[in-house]
Amino acid sequence: MKQSIFLQILVICLIVFGWNVFHLAYNYQRNYYDIQLSEKPMILVSPYAAMLNALEAQIDTFRSVDFIVVESDSVIAEMLIESYDLGSASDLIGNFNLPSIMKIYLNGKYYDLKQKTDLENIISSGYPEIVINYDDKYWHDTQRKNSLLFRSYLFGNIFLIVFLLIISIFLRLHFESKSNEYWRVYKNSGGNLRLRKKRYWQNSFLICFVPISLAVGAYYGLKYFKFLPIDMDVRFFAGEFIFILLSVLISRIILGKHI
Repeated sequence: MKQSIFLQILVICLIVFGWNVFHLAYNYQRNYYDIQLSEKPMILVSPYAAMLNALEAQIDTFRSVDFIVVESDSVIAEMLIESYDLGSASDLIGNFNLPSIMKIYLNGKYYDLKQKTDLENIISSGYPEIVINYDDKYWHDTQRKNSLLFRSYLFGNIFLIVFLLIISIFLRLHFESKSNEYWRVYKNSGGNLRLRKKRYWQNSFLICFVPISLAVGAYYGLKYFKFLPIDMDVRFFAGEFIFILLSVLISRIILGKHI
């Protein structure tokens, strides 16, 4: 009987560890898309630096805005002189009315359709003179990839939940059925069958807590020794525990009076 419990715990551990790897893989890919999007700033061009400064104060509180860099016409002139070694022409460049530039570095995690629409509406309605330069095609491609990734993640979780429940319940019913003969002999020998119920819940406790404890310990161990650069929401462990507990309760209902 101890071997059967060990086998059930081992199988559930493998499913839980695989499930956690699936969570981490999703987080890694999602973070990759978000970082790639964050590295492409929105560039605004305006003939008036004061206009860009006013806009900066207005949108700086957007959670999708990481940080903003404003380059005035004088700064741009200095950059041109330094980049192209135009020291001899500095007076000539100074006579040109160069535009000012604002670079808005966005947080890809929060820069969704609503945030994008709100930001562009503020710029276009309040500052029509400003020219917006942004790679909309790349943003739409990233949103499409994130949507596809999320759907795959959702279906993957549904599959793993069903798989965990089926395997857990099947193994529990299988091994409990195999032990029927042992408990029949035990009862005929004068034993109290309440012991079987007690053993069932003791084993259920191990089945529920050992896999999750090992998974949590492995996760925080890898984080502590910096082997795992990706974060995972600890609520996932609670969800996994709930579904293991659900398999235990369903098994108990199916077994009914046999225990």
